[in-house]
Amino acid sequence: MVFVKRPIVVDSVTKIAIVQLLPNDDAWASHTVTSLKEAASRGVTDTTPTKPAPAITTSRESIYKSRTSLAKEKLFAGESYRLCLAALSHMALTRLQNDSSSSWSLLP
Repeated sequence: MVFVKRPIVVDSVTKIAIVQLLPNDDAWASHTVTSLKEAASRGVTDTTPTKPAPAITTSRESIYKSRTSLAKEKLFAGESYRLCLAALSHMALTRLQNDSSSSWSLLP
């Protein structure tokens, strides 16, 4: 599980940024808005990660769909009253040489 404190999502079509803040996070929000405006004014468009991207593996679509169908059958047969189907995803991060920081710093 990955917990992200302050996600910033940018819609590449509308160019709208959506930010989730923590309570009493005005100083961080103000600093971030200033940084984003400065980057935009410089025409910064390169978002290439400076670190290797994580390798992400998800469940095969066919397996997920078959499990979903089986769960629906049980629901419709009255053998269950709710459906909770989770699919595992695995993320592998590459540690950079001479990097003693935490695994969180490996994310782009």
